[in-house]
Amino acid sequence: MFALSSNYPFPRAASLVSLLLIGMATPLQADLPHRVTAWQATGPISWSEPVQPQLSDPVATQPESAAQGLIGADDYLTLPKSRSPISAIPPQSPTRWLDPLLRGGRLDAPSPTPLFNRPGVDFQDNPHGLAPPDTNGAVGLHHYVQVINVSFGVYDKQGRIVQKPTYIGELWRKRPGYCAFGAEYTGLRYQASRVVDPVVLYDQLADRWVISHASKSQAWCIAVSKTPDPTGPYYLYEYDLKEFPDYQKLAVWANGYYAASQTSRYVVTAFDRDNMLKGQRARMVSFARPDDKFRFPMPATVDGYTLPHVDNVPLGGWEDEYFYTFEPGASTTAPGKVSIYHFSVNFNRPADSTFDFKHPEVIEVAPFVDDVCGSMSTYCIEVPQPGNILDSMAYVPNVRFVFRSFFKPDGQGEAFLLGSFPVRASKAGHAGIRWFQLRQTKQEGPWQLHQEGTYAPNAYSRWIGSIAMDGSRDIALGYSAAGKALKPGLRYTTRQADDPPGTLRNEAVLFPGKGVQTGVRAQNRWGDYSSLVIDPVDDCTFWYTNEYYKTDGDAWSTRFGAFKLPTCVPATFSLGGQVLDAVQTPLAGVTVWLDSGRTAITDAEGAYRFEGLPPGRYQAWASLTGYRFGAPVALELPPPNSRLDFTAGR
Repeated sequence: MFALSSNYPFPRAASLVSLLLIGMATPLQADLPHRVTAWQATGPISWSEPVQPQLSDPVATQPESAAQGLIGADDYLTLPKSRSPISAIPPQSPTRWLDPLLRGGRLDAPSPTPLFNRPGVDFQDNPHGLAPPDTNGAVGLHHYVQVINVSFGVYDKQGRIVQKPTYIGELWRKRPGYCAFGAEYTGLRYQASRVVDPVVLYDQLADRWVISHASKSQAWCIAVSKTPDPTGPYYLYEYDLKEFPDYQKLAVWANGYYAASQTSRYVVTAFDRDNMLKGQRARMVSFARPDDKFRFPMPATVDGYTLPHVDNVPLGGWEDEYFYTFEPGASTTAPGKVSIYHFSVNFNRPADSTFDFKHPEVIEVAPFVDDVCGSMSTYCIEVPQPGNILDSMAYVPNVRFVFRSFFKPDGQGEAFLLGSFPVRASKAGHAGIRWFQLRQTKQEGPWQLHQEGTYAPNAYSRWIGSIAMDGSRDIALGYSAAGKALKPGLRYTTRQADDPPGTLRNEAVLFPGKGVQTGVRAQNRWGDYSSLVIDPVDDCTFWYTNEYYKTDGDAWSTRFGAFKLPTCVPATFSLGGQVLDAVQTPLAGVTVWLDSGRTAITDAEGAYRFEGLPPGRYQAWASLTGYRFGAPVALELPPPNSRLDFTAGR
C-alpha cells in the first residue's frame, strides 16, 4: 500500500459613499445583503457572509463561442476617475524631457528567439465583438489557458487546441444570477453586461485554475477548477456588490486570492482561497480608499514554489499580501516613488483584518513623467495611417506585480518584487516602460530598490508591458511596440541575472503586427493589458500573450508564444517518504525504485529521499526480501517536496 501527498500549504468589493464621507465608530449593517461595513482609522472595511458555490458542468461539454453581435468597445470608453488627472496626479507636461534612465537602459546583447508562437482566441471567438480584448493567459503543468473579452481557450504545451474557445458565461449557466443568466435575461444567448475584464490564473501552489470576471450588473464572479484539468468542472462563487467592479485584477497568495478594482473608490479585496479550493463556503473581506488621492493598487502574485514567509501557521500567520502604487515626484527632477501596502486578512474574524492606506513602505525611484501623452490625455500612441491613435494606458500599473522568493528554510536568501508601468520616454507621445525590482534580504523585512530601468530603445513606443522572473533570477518583459512606420506587434526583452544593473537586452519579435486598428468599434482602445508568465514545470520558459491585427480594420487577433534564456537552469524537485510494515514499524534497507533508473535505500527510521529529479511522470515501487509492496505507483513532479509512503505486507 502507499500514500501520495504534496506539501501544499495552505474582486472587487463595493464601498458605501455614506461611510466614505462620515466616520463611524461602530459597525453598521450596510444596504448590501449579507454584508457588514465598519469604520477603521484608515477607511471602511467590509466583509460578506460566506458564499455557497455551485459546481459547473465540465468545460469540455460547453459549446464553442461564436460571434452573436457587435456592440463595440466596452464601457471603459471615457477615462474613469481612477485614470483621470485628479488630485493624485500632479500636472506634468514638460516640453523638453528625457527619462534619466533611458540612455543606460539597453544592453547591446541578444534576447533569445521564440521557441514557438501560435494563434490565440480571436475576434470571431468573441460573442459580442468587444474591444479591447483584455488578453491574458496562464500556464500550468500540461496546459496553457488564454482568456479574452469574453471567452477562453485551452491549449497543450505545444500550443495545440485542447478546448475550442468557450464563452465564459457558459460556465455559469447552472447558476443563474448576475454572473451569467439571471432575472435580466432578455432572450439573447449571450449578454454583454454579464462578462467583462476576465482574468485567468494558474494556482501552482494547489495545481488549480481560476477564471475571474466582473459583471457589469453588480457582481464579482470567480470560478475555481475542481481538479487540475482546466477543461473540467469549476466551483462558482458570485459576490453581489451592488456596484460594477471595474478593471478588476486578481492574484495568488498563500492564504487568499487578493484583488483590486475600482467601484466608486479604489477597493482591495481578499477571497478565502482555502475554502474556495475545497468548494466550501467562502467569504470576502474588502477595504475601500476613503478619498481619491490614491492610485490603482496592483496586488502581488506568487511565482515559483517558495512561499511568502510563514510564522505561526496554526494561527494563520502568513506574510501579508503586498500591493503597490507608483507616483511621480512634485517636479521632473524630484524622485518618484513606489509605495508598498500591506494587507493582513483574517477570514474567521474579518474585523481584525487590516490594510493601511496611510502608511505604506515608500521606495524612492529615479524621476519619471507618467503623463505619457501630454495635457493629461492618454490617447497618443502613433501607428501607420490609416490607423487610430491608441491608448497609452498611462497612470495605471502594468499587469503583473510579481513576488518571487529565494529564501531557504533556514531563513537565508532573498525575495523580490517586480513591477512595471508606462512612462514618457522623451517627447509627448513616446511611451516607454519603467520597470523596477525590489529586494528583501530578511523575511518580513523592509523592501529596498535593487534595480530599475526605462526601456524605449528607439523612437517607437513600447507599452502595456508585463514582467516576470525565472528560477535563475533572469527577467523578461513583454509588451506592444508601435510607431508611425511600425504596425503594433508583440515583442519582448530580457536580462540575465549577471547583466549590468538596470539594463535590458535588445528586443526580440514574438509576432509582428500585420495591420492597424481602424473604425469606431475599438476606437482608441488597446490592450488593456498583456500577460507574461513563467512555466511552473521548468521554471525557465516564459509564456507571453498580447493582441495584434492581421489586417487593417476593427477585428483584432491575439497571439501567444514562449521563449527562455539559455542560461536558465531548469528546476529540479525532490521526493521522499517512509516505509512501514503492517504494524507501522519503520523498515530499514528497503530499496525504493524509480523507472528512470534511480534508487534510494531506507535508513533506520524507514526514510528515503531523492533529490534533483527533473520534472516529469514517474513510476515508483519498493522491494525488500520477505515483504510485498504491491504494484508500482504513478506520480508526477512538480509539485516540489512530494511525499510517497509505502506500507509492506507479508
